[in-house]
Amino acid sequence: MTAYRKDDPLQPEKDATLPVMGIVPLSFPLMPGEYYRRQATRVRYLALDATTPTIKDHVASVALQYEKLAEGAEAGCHDPQ
Repeated sequence: MTAYRKDDPLQPEKDATLPVMGIVPLSFPLMPGEYYRRQATRVRYLALDATTPTIKDHVASVALQYEKLAEGAEAGCHDPQ
């Protein structure tokens, strides 16, 4: 336990309450499917420079996620999973 002086301005008050902070989800506008497909292609090009199978697998997974986002955008939904 930390010892504070009585006149220390940083000393927490015994009856002080902290304001409640909620987590607010961010909402981003859905991009067109073409955007996500370009990102998938860009990520696949990055995979060409990957030096380990683990990185290549991860990058392939990211590209697949972009493809799913593209399908969702083209279908008009906000959660393509």
